[in-house]
Amino acid sequence: MGAGASDLAVEEASSGLGDMPELCAAEVLLRLGAPDICRLAGLNHAFRSAGAADFVWEAKLPENYRYLMGFVDGGEEKGGDPGQKSAVGKKEVYARLAKAVRFDDGKRVSRSSAFAL
Repeated sequence: MGAGASDLAVEEASSGLGDMPELCAAEVLLRLGAPDICRLAGLNHAFRSAGAADFVWEAKLPENYRYLMGFVDGGEEKGGDPGQKSAVGKKEVYARLAKAVRFDDGKRVSRSSAFAL
């Protein structure tokens, strides 16, 4: 083997968190809360893409979120037909439902504990 054997050694490419497949990142995000998802989205491209995926945010929504959207923002969800797919992403739906609701001429605020951001 001798001195020529070192020339045959193949350098191993270092891999990091950025090499993680998007679906693996999404599996991690499914187990986290909304604030952590948003923080990890700034980490790298895989988490950013996974953090924008509808199936990640749909897992965080209540079963009756379509009904609740009728009460948020004056029912602005596009596609009023319950069977029709919304033009709004699930992340946006979550954000709208999590937003504080003002009432009593803006003097009082109600926030759902289910959507703590």
